[in-house]
Amino acid sequence: ALNYDGGCTAYSLFHIPVEYSEDEYKCQIKSNSERAKLIQETSVIIWNKLFMAQKGNIKAVDMLLCELCNCNLPFSRKIFIRIGDFCQVAPVVPNAGKTATILESIKLSTIWNSFKVYNLQQPIANIEITACVIVHSTAIVQEICVQIWCINEKEPEYINIINKYYEALQYSLFFPHREIGWHIYWVNNKNSTRQKILQVDYYHYRIMTEPRFYLLGRLFNEYLVDMFSRADDERLQFIHKEQYRFRKGGQEEDESLSDEAELHPE
Repeated sequence: ALNYDGGCTAYSLFHIPVEYSEDEYKCQIKSNSERAKLIQETSVIIWNKLFMAQKGNIKAVDMLLCELCNCNLPFSRKIFIRIGDFCQVAPVVPNAGKTATILESIKLSTIWNSFKVYNLQQPIANIEITACVIVHSTAIVQEICVQIWCINEKEPEYINIINKYYEALQYSLFFPHREIGWHIYWVNNKNSTRQKILQVDYYHYRIMTEPRFYLLGRLFNEYLVDMFSRADDERLQFIHKEQYRFRKGGQEEDESLSDEAELHPE
């Protein structure tokens, strides 16, 4: 949960008590607090790995939402999305056997009938993709590429630096929260001799203003080098193709001239 922008654990968000008690088990949030205001203004709640939680946890959250929002409907009519799989991990019940663990499942809770269940047609784990930057510390010059490895595949796939998907895959590593990136039509509003904002100026600004790029260090620096060396690679590849096409065209022209010479001998 902490990997997402604004995400947090359920215990932290709703102040769910750690000590479980069937007699009195409710979330400790005051109705006039900032946390209560945040929950009241929330429209959608996404709870991942919900089936790992005890049914008392979910019931306590339901009671809290009804109390703060003054509504007796389940979860005070807020959109409550639960994600999980019963076959993964069962609720954690200290010093309990199999039967006691099953009895703590949310499926045995009275609130379970409030959910509408949607089954995935394709498992998410089978289409999960990991994109990583290949960093070589050796002196051997190797081809720059990104490694794509799907979980259901045995071998990784390599995306070359001049591939059209290369920058898109790299960009999501450094800007995971869907920030707007640089584009060619940006106009420089400040007093400057250049009307357009260069890509190098944009990334220079991001490096100097966002602390996370200090933590990424070499990873982000290599990304910048790749982006600007990519232009040279594309230019050199274009020159190579044009030279090959020119040579091939010249050979075909020589062959056509020789054929005409055979047809019209002197």
